[in-house]
Amino acid sequence: VDTHFPGGAVTGKKIIVDGAGKILVTGFCYMAYCSMPEIWKYNDDGTPDISFGNGTGYTTKLGGVGYSMLLDKCGRILVVQGADNQYISRFNGDGTPDFTMNNGQYGFTDSAIFNPFAMAMDQNYIYILAHRRLNPNGTNDETIVMKMKNNASCICDTVTPTPVPTINPVCVLSDTTYGSNGEINVDDASAYDMVLDNKGKVVVASSDNIKRFNTNGTPDNTFNYAGIAGINISGN
Repeated sequence: VDTHFPGGAVTGKKIIVDGAGKILVTGFCYMAYCSMPEIWKYNDDGTPDISFGNGTGYTTKLGGVGYSMLLDKCGRILVVQGADNQYISRFNGDGTPDFTMNNGQYGFTDSAIFNPFAMAMDQNYIYILAHRRLNPNGTNDETIVMKMKNNASCICDTVTPTPVPTINPVCVLSDTTYGSNGEINVDDASAYDMVLDNKGKVVVASSDNIKRFNTNGTPDNTFNYAGIAGINISGN
């Protein structure tokens, strides 16, 4: 058991491995003295990477829960957070906040958005799979995919991968050409994961099916039946 990090009830929500084989985990800590969510980083032998987080092996950002995480081509860490606060935060490779992106984070303007379970990114766009609460009592929720475009001043150079000098600090903008005003309705309140295929199409997994969408957000009718493939649980 690793006791290096603040103890107590800690939950990991997403784990990834970087190009050097080091392990990053995001999640949250229940204890009063823990800032949440947190990012922990381990060496490939399982010991904390003390080059991360000012010698601690972890870094924090107040508010919310770290649900999903990925690395961009510059090695910067993007975390999508939900629960109490919904936003995307970006960190440098050493765990310090990257203040060139909207002062370190981008907040969703729709207050009904909660639990952004998954995130994917290509060269120019960020995709977020999230739930939207349609009623205050939590009934009749829906799942959406939001597409946001990276401001050109914040995209890594794909040749050298070094950050392009930042001119405009607003790095994340809604792509209003996608679906309806920048989002698509997955029409399933129990979708929890999403990937981009090699053609840039969004593929979403829910409780009983898989759905694929074209790059403009419309259902991909070339995928099984009307863009939907059922998940077979019968074994037949």
